[in-house]
Amino acid sequence: MSSLGKTLWELAEYLLEHCKVVTTPRAGFGSCGWGYLRISYASSLESIEEGVRRIARGLKELRNGVSTRGLLGPEKTGFGIGFQGDSV
Repeated sequence: MSSLGKTLWELAEYLLEHCKVVTTPRAGFGSCGWGYLRISYASSLESIEEGVRRIARGLKELRNGVSTRGLLGPEKTGFGIGFQGDSV
């Protein structure tokens, strides 16, 4: 995550705030989890695919120095695989 200029916790916060995807830094799960983000896949395939798209777009924009804030549009809220919204 240091290649993105963020700690795991900062990246998880970024994904939540900018992409509306909830992740959990694996550092909270012991030393074997360091360097990974945990994502629940207990949802529909459509929700999982949407989450992966959001994460990919967010990481790409983070690498390019572009903010995802507002790119989802006002009608887009989180859902599904730990997305902020109806599954919370």
